Amino acid sequence: MKLVFEVLRHPLVLGALALSILIVVGAYFGSRWYYSSDVEPIDIPDNSTLTPRLPEADQVAKVNLEGVKTESEKTPIESAATPVTGVASESVDDVLAALSDEELELLMAEVEEDQPTSPFGFGPFPDVPSDFPDTPIWEEDHYPEGDNVFGSDFMRELELLERVLIKLWSQGHRVSSGSTHKGLVLPHYPNTVYVEWSYLAEPDGTMTRYVSGVTSGPDVPVSVHDSIMDEEIIPSGITVLDPDSDGIDPYTFLNLNP
Repeated sequence: MKLVFEVLRHPLVLGALALSILIVVGAYFGSRWYYSSDVEPIDIPDNSTLTPRLPEADQVAKVNLEGVKTESEKTPIESAATPVTGVASESVDDVLAALSDEELELLMAEVEEDQPTSPFGFGPFPDVPSDFPDTPIWEEDHYPEGDNVFGSDFMRELELLERVLIKLWSQGHRVSSGSTHKGLVLPHYPNTVYVEWSYLAEPDGTMTRYVSGVTSGPDVPVSVHDSIMDEEIIPSGITVLDPDSDGIDPYTFLNLNP
């Protein structure tokens, strides 16, 4: 027993014993610190594989777009309307002025052939202003042969009337209705009447003048007609025209051949 005690007191033995004690104590406390942390162990089944964690979508986008230029940065935007230089533009008047008389006649003939023309020989139908309130007779039913009441002769007369009214409207005269009188066109101007006068021979040989007819547009009341016909009184504000002298000759006005 004394011998054992003496051996334990030897410095080398004491050093080795102290080192052993430190190793055992360190191992004990190290294992205690590891298992007391917040990280829980992950159980991995046998024969299983781990799927690598991918970055978030925005991170993928950032990686893919990094260092890549947009299309606008790669290629400059050019104007679609690239001006053409070295080409002189000519107006319609310049082109027509360069044509000879024969070429102009051929051109006009081609234009007239492409336009709808009158079956009564009045040439192409005129352009109707967009604000003209009436429908031309050539766009109505029964044209040009007419119906059971009004035949083709009446349709011919109405076409001339419509042509005159359209031309007047284009000139700034806002009149869209009219009538005819002895081959003349009577435009129905607002607040206007056409008064026809006739003469009666009296027994003593004198001539008495009287009103034989009144024509106007629908804006003039019937009472005005009665006042003129019965009493020969012209109400105020009413303009009186003579159908024989104030009527319009359609052929002269439209430059047509009778």
